[in-house]
Amino acid sequence: MLERKPVFNQAKAAEIVLKSLHWCEKQGKIVLDAAVVMPDHLHFVMSLHSGSLAQLMHGLKGYTAYMINELFKKGEVEGRIEDYYVTFMAGIFRSVRFGAASAHGKANMIRFNYFKEMNAFIYNEETGKYKVDFENIKKAVNSLSEKILVLQGDGNYQNVDDFVNHYANIPPDLQMVLDDLSEKMIPVDVKFTQGTDVLGL
Repeated sequence: MLERKPVFNQAKAAEIVLKSLHWCEKQGKIVLDAAVVMPDHLHFVMSLHSGSLAQLMHGLKGYTAYMINELFKKGEVEGRIEDYYVTFMAGIFRSVRFGAASAHGKANMIRFNYFKEMNAFIYNEETGKYKVDFENIKKAVNSLSEKILVLQGDGNYQNVDDFVNHYANIPPDLQMVLDDLSEKMIPVDVKFTQGTDVLGL
């Protein structure tokens, strides 16, 4: 079972995310208006000035995952790294249910397919469940982070486009799982019924 863990409730992990956003701003990639780091995710408002939104999200997520992993190696973040790998994968599965057409969706599919190639997780067809392979996901995160940094460093937009086009798609096995969730009427997100009418006021 995939359970999200509050990785960003530790200051050093949250700081990495914010520094990554500020670095993008200094590089002229974005103009950052606001950012809020929640315990297990991030909200930010910005204007994109260069590159695509998919490239930005892909780079941010890959880099922050790599850096937080390094904090774990140094013992500067509490908890089990395995728990956070599971949270990382759970976030991908949850987000992809909103679709893969958006920049955020493409970034998630890039990670999913890259990790799949590196056997970072295992899909059990009998149970319909995924299981994280902790050794392989560690290698996959490092490999993808290196790939992202090289693509950014080279500044070759064609290579970036080729990489995105190759990985940013929903494979048939994942589509079957998503279709099954829809058929079972499992909601994509929580919808709150609220207002004075609901409260009887």
